[in-house]
Parts: sequence; structure tokens; C-alpha cells
Amino acid sequence: MGHAVTIATGSDTARWANVRKAPALTPVWLRHTLVPDTSGWQRRRQHQARYRTGDEDTHSPATAVLGQPIARDAPIDSGIVGMVTQTHWPVVELRQYTLRPGSRDALIDLFDREFVETQEAVGIRVIAQFRDEDDPDRFVWIRAFRDMTARTASLTAFYIDGAAWQTHAAAARATMVDTTNALLLHPATPTSGFSLSADRPGVEATVLPQSRVLATIYHPDIPTGEFAEFFDSRVRPVLEDTGAALIGSFVTEPALNTFAMLPIRTETVFVSFALFENAGRLDEHLDVLARSPVWAEQVQPALSKRLSEPVQQLRLAPTARSLLR
Repeated sequence: MGHAVTIATGSDTARWANVRKAPALTPVWLRHTLVPDTSGWQRRRQHQARYRTGDEDTHSPATAVLGQPIARDAPIDSGIVGMVTQTHWPVVELRQYTLRPGSRDALIDLFDREFVETQEAVGIRVIAQFRDEDDPDRFVWIRAFRDMTARTASLTAFYIDGAAWQTHAAAARATMVDTTNALLLHPATPTSGFSLSADRPGVEATVLPQSRVLATIYHPDIPTGEFAEFFDSRVRPVLEDTGAALIGSFVTEPALNTFAMLPIRTETVFVSFALFENAGRLDEHLDVLARSPVWAEQVQPALSKRLSEPVQQLRLAPTARSLLR
């Protein structure tokens, strides 16, 4: 393929014209799908914390914890399918692709078949692939790296030297209009990275999960560390009290993007992720939160004062092979 390959598509001048803005400010969190409805709110919060810190969980015998520091001499695992424990991937990309009308399923079929194991074989953890439920022409996915140096090496190995991209790049690009909507992130706190089971469905998987993920993108008008503290002390309690559960929160990674063929958005953000048992649970939580006097009269106004622009939200449906589900 050579170094003349172009990966990113789309116009820089119109890059964010189609980014949705959430009505008012309604960040959403809901309980993890592995927690039974009968367990009660307190147990749900304890379960959530157990996942965040990477301790053993009775519902998931082995987890891969994303977001903790990693020893330089730690072995590299391919992470394709199977159980992985305490494997750390603190550099995260959240990527949103605008596609040609009607082409999303074709790209997802290609991606899930050809671009999962082949990325993980060169040191990339493919965390999630999604259909955007509010935009039929948007594909969203998440991947992670051990550090920025590893990111450069892995992306070079996949896009420049890798047979999979050389073979299937033309078919993938044929579905794409803009691939430049990408955020480079790291965990907002030492315990806020993703913690995931390492069991990914195989290539033959076709059953779609019932679960839903909500990504909420904030643009803090204060330092990200200060915003993370505010979020945990003021926002999160209200969200938990209305039935929510945090599965990850991240802030902009300030390091220079050293793989120029994949542009990265440069603004400072705070991104939270919530997991829902199904689409109905998402709607239920939104309704409860909207009717909360504490949220409407106290928390939301205080949150608004700390933001430079409206909140963005993505309602996401995992694909059949998404690790995050």
C-alpha cells in the first residue's frame, strides 16, 4: 500500500456540521446489564465500583481493565478471544464515521469480519462497534492502546504494513463520507477506565445485543481535573439516584497525534459512558431524570455554568461482535 495511502475522509471545514446537540443538559447513566433488577440500588453501585477497580466480580470471572498504568515489561497479548485479566489500555479513541446512505450494514459486516482480530494482532484493543440509533448513516467505534508510542507502532502495522487494510481498504472507503470525527482520550481518574470481559463473540456471531450504550460528550469551561471532581461529587449522585451506573469516564489525551493520517479533534472534552439493559431502560431513566427537582433546580444549572457549549449525546446499539455490550 505504501505511505501514499489516505485514511481520513471528509472536509475539515464542514467536519462538525452534523454533530447532534443534546436537548438541554441530560447526561444519562443506568445500571450495568449484569446486575439483576432485584438487587437494589446500593448493590448496583457496589457492583459498579467493583468493575471500575478491577476486583474480581461474581458475574464476570475474568475482566480486562482498561485505563490503569502498565508495567513496561508486561507481555503483549493479542486479546483476540478468550479470558484476559488485568490487561491495561489507557489510551482510547472514540471514532464517529459518517457513511454513505444505506451503507452502514455493509461496513459493519466488513469491520466485524476483517478488522477486529487483525487490529488486535498488532497490539490494538478493539473495545466496541456501534450503530448510532439517531443517525442511520453513522458508525461509531472505540479502540484502545497501551500508550502513545504503542499507538503509533500499532497503527503503522495495521494501516501501512497490514494485509487486512491493504486488501479491504477500498471496500471500506467506499462506504465512508467523513472519518475525521475522532477523539483521543485517557481515563478521567485512576479508576474510571473501562472494565470488560475478554469474551468476544466469534466471527460467525449474528445475534445483536439488547443492550444500549450512551456516550455523553461535555466541553468543560474549567480544568478537566476540576470538572471530574465536580462531576463525581454533584452530577453522579443524582444520576445514580435516578437509576444510572457509570461504566467509564475519559478526558482529552493532550499528547501530540503522531499518526497524521488519522486526524484527531483537538478540543478539550470530558466523555462519560453508560450501559443500559435495553432501549426501554434508557427511555425510563431519561424520564425519571427529567422529572427530578434536584437535577432541574440544582445540578443542571451548576453543570451548565461549567460548560462552554451544549452537551452532545450518542445513543449506541452494539454490533454482534462488540466487546462492550
